[in-house]
Amino acid sequence: RLEKFIYTILGYLVIFITAAMTFNIMMLSFIEKNKQIQILSLLGVHKILFFKMIFIQNILLSIFFCLFGYCLMEGTLYLNYEFNLFENIFSALPFNVLPFQTSMVKVLLINGILSIIIAISGALPILFNNNKRAYKC
Repeated sequence: RLEKFIYTILGYLVIFITAAMTFNIMMLSFIEKNKQIQILSLLGVHKILFFKMIFIQNILLSIFFCLFGYCLMEGTLYLNYEFNLFENIFSALPFNVLPFQTSMVKVLLINGILSIIIAISGALPILFNNNKRAYKC
């Protein structure tokens, strides 16, 4: 139970750190593209449309990378069980390596929640940006 609790806390910590880093990276990217955003705002593009574009882009990227991570995990376990390729790494762990035992519904649910959290944290800089500075030429 303690091991499961520690891994759960570490998982939440990783999710929080990822969301904070995504927010910071998107904020820096948003600041660098300020001139382009000003030009688009002069053409009539509103802040909500920017938010929707970045949100959809982040959703697609996070879904892709969640699936990529899942495939990488499955590939690692397959290579370890079939060819003992990672036996040296896994044998140094203080616990037995168990196969990934969960339903595909849970995997999809977790990946969906992660994708939404990452997409929102990546699109929030647009809403937090000062209106006068970003939409003024």
